[in-house]
Amino acid sequence: MSDDYDFRHELENVPWRLVEQMQPQPFRTFRTEFHMSSASEHTSTYTTTTHYSKQYIQTTKTTRSENGTTIKIPDDQQTQTKWHRDEADNITNGRPPDKHTTLTQIIQEPQTWGSTMQFTEIKSLKRVHKVHEGIGTENITDVAGIINPYTGERMTIRDAIAERILDVRTGKIIASPDGIQITIDEAQKLGLIESKIAERLQSPCGIREDGHDLTLLEAIQREIYEAEHGFMDPSEKRIKVTHSTTINQAIDDGRVDVTSGTYTLENGEKIDIREAYKRGYLLQHTEVKLQTGAVPLADAINQSLIDDRTGWIVDRNSGNKYQIDAAVKCNVVDGDIREIVDPKTDNKITVIQAIDTGIINPKLGKYILAHEKLSFLEAKRRQLIVKPKTLKEIVDDNLIDENGKISSPLHQTTLTLLEAVNRGVLDVDLVKSVLDLRTSEYITLSEALKEGIILSDSRFRNLVTGEILSIPEAVSRGYIISVVRKSIFDVDGFQPPDKSDHISFNAANAKGYISKKNNGSLLVSKKSGKLIPFTEGVQSGEVKPEVFEMLSRPIGIVENQKELNVLEAVFHGYIDPKTGNLIDLSTNKIIYLNEAIAQHLITPEGAAMLNSLLNLNVSTKVTRTLVQRYVTVTNKDIKQEIITYTEALRLGLINNEQQTYTDPVT
Repeated sequence: MSDDYDFRHELENVPWRLVEQMQPQPFRTFRTEFHMSSASEHTSTYTTTTHYSKQYIQTTKTTRSENGTTIKIPDDQQTQTKWHRDEADNITNGRPPDKHTTLTQIIQEPQTWGSTMQFTEIKSLKRVHKVHEGIGTENITDVAGIINPYTGERMTIRDAIAERILDVRTGKIIASPDGIQITIDEAQKLGLIESKIAERLQSPCGIREDGHDLTLLEAIQREIYEAEHGFMDPSEKRIKVTHSTTINQAIDDGRVDVTSGTYTLENGEKIDIREAYKRGYLLQHTEVKLQTGAVPLADAINQSLIDDRTGWIVDRNSGNKYQIDAAVKCNVVDGDIREIVDPKTDNKITVIQAIDTGIINPKLGKYILAHEKLSFLEAKRRQLIVKPKTLKEIVDDNLIDENGKISSPLHQTTLTLLEAVNRGVLDVDLVKSVLDLRTSEYITLSEALKEGIILSDSRFRNLVTGEILSIPEAVSRGYIISVVRKSIFDVDGFQPPDKSDHISFNAANAKGYISKKNNGSLLVSKKSGKLIPFTEGVQSGEVKPEVFEMLSRPIGIVENQKELNVLEAVFHGYIDPKTGNLIDLSTNKIIYLNEAIAQHLITPEGAAMLNSLLNLNVSTKVTRTLVQRYVTVTNKDIKQEIITYTEALRLGLINNEQQTYTDPVT
């Protein structure tokens, strides 16, 4: 074939909308961190940084239901997940899905333990592919982001392919007027193609071929190849679809004739319903499912996700209830964290081991202690369910003595630092809690032991100065921090009227310090009843700006054609701040996130945002301020003479009538 072959005709026939429709939508994770002071006598400093990572919504077909809950299982994982399916059949609930349902999973990335006050959340920057809204993302092929080497102008992917500047066969781009070609990655580094376009071109687009996920570039290449070699039916004229809609919306718009089963195009042509689906004019029903990672049992208890009577664990997203063994298998509870105290050995074991040894009875939903059957909440209250702690938590809880020995799980003996690690008392690999002063970054305890920052005799070494500190002293200097998972409503951010330390939204609300006025106001004087808006409180320091900013974010709940933020949703009754659950105002009952998405009570982005705000990693450090006081000393010679009262009278220095004394020198 000639090198001058014109691609324009084939490019018009490429089903761009189909390719774009099958492309996963990008999610971005915003991880916001800031430092807090844990001691009122010390000053607090706040630093904020933001990190970005990518996530995708994966849309796949499924025809299987788990007792009413649709679950997607990839073809290559059918065998491995059979045990999961059998268990889920017995325990999940929900409504039967349509057999043609398309499942969209919004998957939160695995938990990353941060080194500062870390807010981990998921927020979509674009609309998600949903049944009642069509596709809200613009066609990436029509976005200008490639530099024309001949004119210097920005051009679209479509134009770049048509003008042979982007060669889809080799994946290279012409970089200069002399025709030199470079890879997309090299072009990105040189600024010849925008990063987002380069990433989208090289990311999976949702089309699988021979077990391989095609990138968008490969999908475009395949379509052009088929067009050139006549593999496509020449009689078929594919028209670029600029708008897709659901069957219900199309019927409402009069485009679908319910009698004849035809769809009317904009030019008046009528096509069969199946053809309308095939060409992308009609969208198949889509369910958006929010799926998050497993949480420790202790965190599930703190978040009120456990039925205290039955001991079953509730999935906040689906509302499904699980016995604890099934919750582990279904990735609702993390079974590999050593958070269960074995009363016989004074050791800590994982949830899975506790189930195997009978310490936890899944059927009863209880912790078995000798002849007692304790609820999980009671077991946690007795410190029989507790996650491994950081060294700062050990200090805060007075579990370390002056010799650096640490209390055992049952407080029966004292342990060396390495013994505490071996018994599961200390977290060693999950939490980055120890500061490496060489890099100013926090690392895990295991890394700190390896680098010689934490010594086996429970001391801290400053690798920059060589100074050796006790663990409590290192904590007081902010070299060791703690990390706790909290809801945004339980993060300290509001100052009480007595001007003491800041307390959480829930605590302030329970004490009557929070008002709905002005979209959120804070009581600053009990005597006068004076209220100030949160915005004013941020300026005065009575409301922490980081917490207020989180509470002011849009949450995907629409009322009177206006999207509410978190605070407004709480004040209007849509969110219960104590549990974080959504409330259906029509029934005044809890509605779980996936069902709320299906009923359009909240957008998928809003649900993901809410879910992340309920699972914040809050790290606390102690900061200290050095206060320097200066005393000025004069270098003048000063002679001091002391005289008696009698002598002063004799010298006439005292005037009894005026009660004055005269300095004989001045």
